[in-house]
Amino acid sequence: MAKFLTDAYKYPNLSYRQDIDGLRTLAIFLYFLFHFGSKDYVAANYTPPIGGAFLCADIFFVVSGYLITRQIVSAIKHKEKFSIYDYIVRRAKRIFPLLVTVLSFITAINYFVLSPNKYYNYAKDQISALLYHANYKFLFDTGYFKADHQDRLLNHTWSLSIEEHYYIFMPLFLLLVSKIWGIKKAFVATFIISFVSFALYLFYYNYHNLVDLTLYDPLTPIYFSSTLRFYEFGLGGLASFFTLETNRKYIKEVIVTILLGLLLYLVITGQSKNYLMNHYQSYASLITAFILLVPNNKISNTLLSNKFTSFIGKRTYSFYLLWTPLIVLASYILVESLELWMKLVVFVIFFFIALLFYKFIEHPFRYRFKNITVFSYVMILGLGLFSFTYYLTINHGHGVRLPIDMLEKYKSKDYLKNSINGGMGCEYGCQINRNGEKTIFLVGDSLSTQMKDGMAKKFPNYNIEIFNRGVCGFFSADWVTNMGQHKFRDCQAETQSLIDRINKTKPYLIIFRRWREKTSVIPIDDLSGSQKSFYSSRQPEKYKKFFAEQIDQLKEKLNIENLLVISNPPSLPKELNSLDECILSPIRKHYMPRQCDRFSPLEEALNSTTFMRDFGGYIKTVQVLDPFEAFCSESKCQLFSEEGYYYSDSIHFSYLGSLVFLNHFEKEFLNFLQN
Repeated sequence: MAKFLTDAYKYPNLSYRQDIDGLRTLAIFLYFLFHFGSKDYVAANYTPPIGGAFLCADIFFVVSGYLITRQIVSAIKHKEKFSIYDYIVRRAKRIFPLLVTVLSFITAINYFVLSPNKYYNYAKDQISALLYHANYKFLFDTGYFKADHQDRLLNHTWSLSIEEHYYIFMPLFLLLVSKIWGIKKAFVATFIISFVSFALYLFYYNYHNLVDLTLYDPLTPIYFSSTLRFYEFGLGGLASFFTLETNRKYIKEVIVTILLGLLLYLVITGQSKNYLMNHYQSYASLITAFILLVPNNKISNTLLSNKFTSFIGKRTYSFYLLWTPLIVLASYILVESLELWMKLVVFVIFFFIALLFYKFIEHPFRYRFKNITVFSYVMILGLGLFSFTYYLTINHGHGVRLPIDMLEKYKSKDYLKNSINGGMGCEYGCQINRNGEKTIFLVGDSLSTQMKDGMAKKFPNYNIEIFNRGVCGFFSADWVTNMGQHKFRDCQAETQSLIDRINKTKPYLIIFRRWREKTSVIPIDDLSGSQKSFYSSRQPEKYKKFFAEQIDQLKEKLNIENLLVISNPPSLPKELNSLDECILSPIRKHYMPRQCDRFSPLEEALNSTTFMRDFGGYIKTVQVLDPFEAFCSESKCQLFSEEGYYYSDSIHFSYLGSLVFLNHFEKEFLNFLQN
């Protein structure tokens, strides 16, 4: 019923399979759909319109594993000597010309669109893409399901990096196997690779809390790690050794119909929050591999092997490289979350651009041009692109692109630090020791470090110590729970150490952190106990009452009378990540969209954590300062003035913003420090 490779390759109609173009078409449309989703910057999540759109990468990986293993084993079997040179040339002509051309095209557009900070970050991502380690850079930088990751123009290049890792490893491995044990052992070798990778995947999934990695999401390696993804390529590789042969009527059609139905079920029911938890990626990979086992049937010929799927399937690489950067660039240029009709317009424009790239770059360089022509083109353009990208990384985004009135300010290191980066020079904490008798402790997350330079200027006679304990300390952030028990124990020890330090120093204590919709905390009165989690939107009264009790218990534990709490600052409009996108972007020298107006509508400054604005009503013994009072009137909040802008990103104050806040509450701070 199933034939082994040595027999399957006797069938010439299997040398090219149109149904593979159909699978590619399915995957690329899932990829398109993924970017029609919505971003929630408060919850830091991205939600695609169809949860299973994430499965596009898994389908691509299995198809790639099938094709590359089949190509390598067939070449080794039918030739006395497998040519590594020919293999590398084919892969290079397939990958590099279009890649360096697209990246050069996007880099040129970015010159006129991105602010220096974004251009700098883009350049770092592009270096990783060119060196094919983007997947590991993103592994430690962010989580794939995070909203900010979807704002990166090259966030899709992680999958290309994983494919290249497999393309480099697999031919060398199979060549070694064939030399030692013969080509018929290639199946066993492919099975071993797949089994080991899948075993590592299961082990990490079940025991990731034992691995001490500092990650945004402990399960991120399951998505980004080449080692934990190789089994998907391996499933495709194993499928390439077999083909289903049967004389029973319609049996192939029944099998393929069931498989496509199961795949559709995964696409519809998949969700970002349970995508990995339910092992959907493994199921989708296995189903795709089984589909590849069943060629030449009426269902595949109708749904997967037609002119439309053939047209789209041959152009998926051009579509893949261009779609993400162009849709992200559109949101950058318009400085807003694109509505559905806008995304459809962008899609039409992108589609025709991708067709042009396929016609004039991908197809001719792959099939028509001589090797020396391709090599020369890639070397000249690639080295030029890499050199310019490296220049951007060492010159922080090439500030000379700025309007002339901003150039001198931008060239100043102090301006860059204080105004753009918000005076956040002490990422995890710092001390300003003035040998004074009194000390101010500012404890919280990154919101506290933003106040460093403003506090130093406003209170010159005080020692100032700032502690950024975003995931530990008092009122830890929402993702501590997911970091594993070893991280929880670290938080216990760190919190106790901070308490001991405060008891010894007896400082004026200020707590300034972001109070999130969902927060997991280590109870102050029981550092050895379990964390408690609350959703403000579901149980707001219980949430506020609990934190009021926690603050009272904190005062008792620290034996202090005076404690100052700062609630959430107003956030920028959800479409705007940073005001420097408005002020420091060359394309906006004469263009200020609505979101870049000096004032933001009050309702856009509010977010799901605005319940903290009346937090003071629950804490009778502690003074609570509301930053909304400093920046907002009845209907709008001020974003910047003639002196500069008040934010360094969507929620952190700039140096000027911190001074505006401190000046507004000067009386309250002085009263607090005199008690």
